[in-house]
Amino acid sequence: MSPSRFATSIFLTLSGLVSIASAQVPPAADSVMPRFTIGSIQTSVGYVQFSFAELDSRFAAAGLPKAASAAATFGLGADVRTGRLLVGAGFQTMISRNQSDAAYRTRMSGSYGLLDLGFAALRTHGLTVYPLGGVGATRLSLNVKERGDFTFDDGLQRPTREMGLSGTTALVHTGLLVEQRFHARESEYAVSLRVGFARSVGSQAWRSDDSNVGNGPRGIHGSYMRLVFSKPLHTRRDALLPLAGSLVQAVIR
Repeated sequence: MSPSRFATSIFLTLSGLVSIASAQVPPAADSVMPRFTIGSIQTSVGYVQFSFAELDSRFAAAGLPKAASAAATFGLGADVRTGRLLVGAGFQTMISRNQSDAAYRTRMSGSYGLLDLGFAALRTHGLTVYPLGGVGATRLSLNVKERGDFTFDDGLQRPTREMGLSGTTALVHTGLLVEQRFHARESEYAVSLRVGFARSVGSQAWRSDDSNVGNGPRGIHGSYMRLVFSKPLHTRRDALLPLAGSLVQAVIR
């Protein structure tokens, strides 16, 4: 399935789930005050660790420093809830990492987004634990640049001193969300920890600017950890735009 069709199918599925969840609770009850029983909007910082054996072997065969396999992340997300069920999505941007040797510098950056489906296995007055599973997408960007000083004319004669590549692929993932809610004055907030594992499915589409790149490496898997600050929703429909935006960014950006 192409990235655009994947994004479209996920968006339509998510829209339907939000509509079903909204229909199960009368609008008047949803509108009284923000509540975590309705859903939440999140801001998060985290860390992602990747393993891509084929990519590393290709770089080693070319005599280049391998791409960094880990990065700090920053992102946004949202979820809607009904009973013990949680449906959510989040988008994470990876902070660029460089690897260098005497001749070349390799820079890795990118992003990933995940659609979550969870069920509250433990739920107390302030603490909830959700096992999670779902799908998503990641976009990995690689930039290889020759190091060293050069003259202006040398640069014009060797425009291939730098090359940029990007690869997009679908993901499946499993994880765990541990959420601790607290009150500050008259408002309720939450701090949570999300951890999980993800791996690529299907082929990985590689590009260089507007050109397709054939025979690219595939087979990415890794783990993620995110510290999340959340606030509750007034209505479930308030989450539809950030949920859809997170998924579209993960595929298109």
